[in-house]
Amino acid sequence: MTVCTVCGAVDEIDYQELPFMTGSGMDTCTGCLRCGSSVTTDPTFGAHVTRKPRPSHTGTGHGR
Repeated sequence: MTVCTVCGAVDEIDYQELPFMTGSGMDTCTGCLRCGSSVTTDPTFGAHVTRKPRPSHTGTGHGR
């Protein structure tokens, strides 16, 4: 089971892996299919989280 660290979606994850450019390990990217946030990792710099902003609730068509 894989859980998004941003929105909590379960098993809605796209996982990709490819060799690091120096050959010292693997780069990985885990992207959430629900909220669009991602976590990328590499052997040199570790993990980096990219959070997608939540959509604004203005202009929702409630007659205001």
